[in-house]
Amino acid sequence: CFGFAASAILPLRIGELVRPLLISRKSNISFSSCFGILIIERIFDFVIIIFLFFIAMIFTDSQISLLEPAPLLLMLVIFGCLIFSVLYKKEMAFKILSKSLKFFPENIQEKIKKIFRDILTGFVTISNIKYFLQTTFLTFIVWLSAALLIYILYPSAGINLTFYTA
Repeated sequence: CFGFAASAILPLRIGELVRPLLISRKSNISFSSCFGILIIERIFDFVIIIFLFFIAMIFTDSQISLLEPAPLLLMLVIFGCLIFSVLYKKEMAFKILSKSLKFFPENIQEKIKKIFRDILTGFVTISNIKYFLQTTFLTFIVWLSAALLIYILYPSAGINLTFYTA
């Protein structure tokens, strides 16, 4: 609740950082790990929005060809492969990170590596198939609820939408 309230009040979606900050202060979890979970949430949001976009295109009289979003779908696949490789090939990801940080002083390199490890710890939540399916389902429900809210409230402002356009 606090994260959503802070996002509504603070500019530039700075409120997104409030929830990981509060969780890290109240628990024994580092801010970076909590931030990793936030990144995962935004990745799931992105995937579900793209999925709902394709579903809406199939069921509406869209003038957009299904071939036009192909670059977006390709980007989604590449992004998914990148996340998969970071999650399941951590050693390789750390080697790439280490090589890319060589021009930084040693102490800064170590701090960045620690933050990266902590963020990956937050990513572990989706490496378990049960948590992955739960997160996917709940994200889908959240976005479906948002569409339903728009579908119900927009007519009160004189804007009539079909459910798919909401």
